[in-house]
Amino acid sequence: MKSKCYNKIAFGVILLLQIVCMIYFGNAKQGYFVDELWSYGLANSYYHPHVYSDDALEERWVSGEYFRNYLEVLPEQRFRYGSVVYNQTQDYHPPLFYMVLHTISSFFPNTFSKWYGIIPNIVYFAVSMCLLFALARQIYKSEWLALIPVIAYGFSAGAISNVIYIRMYVLLMVWVLVLFNLHVKWIMEDKMQSRDWLALILVTYLGYMSHYYFFVIAFFTAVFYFFYLLWEGKRRTLLKYCTAMFVSLLLVALTFPVAYEKLFSGQRGNEAVHNLFKLSDVLGNAKRYWTIIGEQLFANSQNILAIVIMVCGLWTLISWVRKRTGNGQTFRMALENIDGTLKREICAVVCVLFVSVSYFVIILKIAPYQVDRYVFGIYPELTLLLFCFVFKIVNYWSSKNVAFTAMLMMAAVISVSGVSGKHVQYLYKNDANNVNIMKEHAGEDCLYITWDYYKVVGNALELENMGRVFTEVPDRIEALAGKLDSDKKNLIVYVDGAFAQKEILNRVCNSAGYQAWRPLFESRCRVYELMR
Repeated sequence: MKSKCYNKIAFGVILLLQIVCMIYFGNAKQGYFVDELWSYGLANSYYHPHVYSDDALEERWVSGEYFRNYLEVLPEQRFRYGSVVYNQTQDYHPPLFYMVLHTISSFFPNTFSKWYGIIPNIVYFAVSMCLLFALARQIYKSEWLALIPVIAYGFSAGAISNVIYIRMYVLLMVWVLVLFNLHVKWIMEDKMQSRDWLALILVTYLGYMSHYYFFVIAFFTAVFYFFYLLWEGKRRTLLKYCTAMFVSLLLVALTFPVAYEKLFSGQRGNEAVHNLFKLSDVLGNAKRYWTIIGEQLFANSQNILAIVIMVCGLWTLISWVRKRTGNGQTFRMALENIDGTLKREICAVVCVLFVSVSYFVIILKIAPYQVDRYVFGIYPELTLLLFCFVFKIVNYWSSKNVAFTAMLMMAAVISVSGVSGKHVQYLYKNDANNVNIMKEHAGEDCLYITWDYYKVVGNALELENMGRVFTEVPDRIEALAGKLDSDKKNLIVYVDGAFAQKEILNRVCNSAGYQAWRPLFESRCRVYELMR
């Protein structure tokens, strides 16, 4: 009892330190990826999902306040969840994450803060650490060993990046970990209780409503457990399980029917299907994801770890088989004589491994970009599996204490690498002064030149300080003279980074009568001040 009490205290201290770490990096965050600001717009803009919706930016001036209103909740539009759901029918994702963000923003109308997104992520993170601890405890059968993956993942660059990235991926991770906890519990205890069916329906439904990639996780989890129940001959349980999964899918159809259209035939759905059957770039994508996971989870030592675990694991397996078959038994007889508890433990580990690897393979095929956020959901499971293999190998050749020490040392190295911040993403420290520079030019006119109007969202916090903003494409630059105010001595110009900067600036100056320019800063685009 004392050991369990000390263990819980240790977990609490570790979690508290990790939360402090998240707050530190959240405070260090100075800028935003375009999707992060899109999160605020989709959550808070009243029945107006995109800044360019209804041709709002097409051949017309908009005020800087237009961009402020896109990101913030207006007092008369607080707690308007119908707007949140509508905006998501026009975008790519389910609405649960945005409903939470809208709720928090509604308590603070007419304001914007990164903490409205980061604080919920920290809460999700704390819940996920409790779930990871519970999952590790089930598999390791040890309170103290279960702390190791909590330490390693919670202080990793991957965990920090996920928390400070204001999107739905920490929330998604919560439902993924709950789903694994349920299935591992059912495998280890060899039974399902009546309330488990309701839990399964609720968790899968909430997962579906957080991100469409949860469908992939749920599918492979269901496939594994389907065949597990079939192998065990539990057909009645199998029928109930399939019914519960179907009910969760039905709930999605009833509450957010556009989900299946988005999943299979929307822009992202079509991209996913196209990428799934495209044979090129498979190895390149796999290599990129392997590098990302190594940098953010395993202190950039993924290759060494993989080789050592495979070699030592094979050596350990051969030794174990020889011991089991040394008294005249065949390999099949040795497998049949394995203790039932050990069999269930192996099945639980194989379940986590099968789902994680399957998800990884699918994502490297269907993801539109090879970036960390698409594999955030399996980061805790990969960490759990790594230390599970390390423990089994070291414990087989030595003792539990030696295995624990080896795991703790590995976790310490990974944690130090993570909190060093070297591989932490989404901080954008170079953006610290961009908004302040634009405040110095408050009230001035601004010209934003790009082919992709969605990029304007990424600069919304800067543009809200402008008096007026005009978005234009390069082909219409020569017609600018009649659209710009000839009495304005200065003009702020954003030029898409994909364009030849001097050529665009010369064309603007020639058409609008400006004589010179000076660079201000870079923020996705390059920003200049033009002078007459």
